[in-house]
Order: sequence, then C-alpha cells, then structure tokens
Amino acid sequence: MRGCWLDMNARAENDRYNVEAQLYLLQHMAYRMIFNSSRILSLGTPSSTDYENLPKITVISFLNFPYRKNHLDFHQPFGLFYKKDAELVTDKFDYHMIDIPKSREIKPDFSNPLHRSVVVLFRCGLPGSQ
Repeated sequence: MRGCWLDMNARAENDRYNVEAQLYLLQHMAYRMIFNSSRILSLGTPSSTDYENLPKITVISFLNFPYRKNHLDFHQPFGLFYKKDAELVTDKFDYHMIDIPKSREIKPDFSNPLHRSVVVLFRCGLPGSQ
C-alpha cells in the first residue's frame, strides 16, 4: 500500500525544496529522494545554466515508519560523498529523512530548531500525533 499525505515543492531565491510526508513504508526512500531532486534540477533549470550557478536542492522526507531501524537518531541527513574518504562532493544536494516515530521517543531540545519543528508538527494534536 502506498500513500502520501504531503508532497510540496518550493523555491527560495536560487534554492529549491521538496518536502514530503510518507504514511506507508516505501523500501527505497533514498532512491525516491534522489530521483525527486534530479527531477527538480532537470525540469527547473535551463540547460544553459553554468554548473556553479545550479540551485541548491534540499529534499526533506517525513516518514511515519522506521526506515533505518538500527540508527537511534530520528534525523538522518545524507549527501553526495566520496567513498574512500567521506569528503563532500557537493553541497548542491542535501537530503534529510525525519523518522516521525523515533522523534516521539526523544526528549526534545528546545534550543534546536529541528526539535521544535518536529514537536509542533507531530506532537501537538495533529492526526496521528498521539
């Protein structure tokens, strides 16, 4: 069963954003996120654009299921890195998985903007927030 209750694209100056929330388990979320960022880049950028002027693309997926069960942190960021030394290839692609069930298990640090946002979105009486 598939389901998405939010899928939004946004633009701020030269940056592009894709935000989605998945209710049901999808096995290949990382592939989906990379595909979405590639699509945003290819459809929204003229082919004559210089590479150094490409927009930064941030993809955020709120997951209502445990995706990386062996990792304790509810926030799993990833990017494009070289395999041998883990050096960042580019900061033009930025990916964030937010595990909603894990976020409910932590004691929020209200000095952290991500923690504050997750508390407001997923602990304040929204459907499924209990």
